[in-house]
Amino acid sequence: MNNFIQHRETVQQLRGKQRGLRDHHYKLQQRLYIILDQLEGATPTTMAPLIQEQARLGQEIQDAMHMLQQVEVELSAAVHAFHDEGIPQDLVEHLDDGIPFLLMPIRVETRFMIIKHVARKIDRSLYLMSRILRLDLLLPLSLKAPKAPTFHS
Repeated sequence: MNNFIQHRETVQQLRGKQRGLRDHHYKLQQRLYIILDQLEGATPTTMAPLIQEQARLGQEIQDAMHMLQQVEVELSAAVHAFHDEGIPQDLVEHLDDGIPFLLMPIRVETRFMIIKHVARKIDRSLYLMSRILRLDLLLPLSLKAPKAPTFHS
């Protein structure tokens, strides 16, 4: 990959475009549901404009979905371009174990948590939660770096 920063910016732009299209699609669907609710209580004179609006919104939703699918294909291709040399998990397996590649002090915190899932309809699930912190973030400011020597006359 020639220019990693430029490629990363392209991926970020595509993700922003994807988010914008998803928001637009969601708003169109909300407007369509409002029209459908209005159609239930509409009189024959007010029904014709609502039906036209429903048809127009249906077409806009299809167009938005088509554009969203195109952006998602572009985004998928852009993300996979990061892995030209291979999947990172496979590349790590081929590294020499004698050469450390992470040489910073870290603190690993773990704990088990019971989480209730609303979407999965599971009352309780036990998860191991973990986080890794750089150790220098935990040190007091006075211990972080030695100050430059000061000379008094």
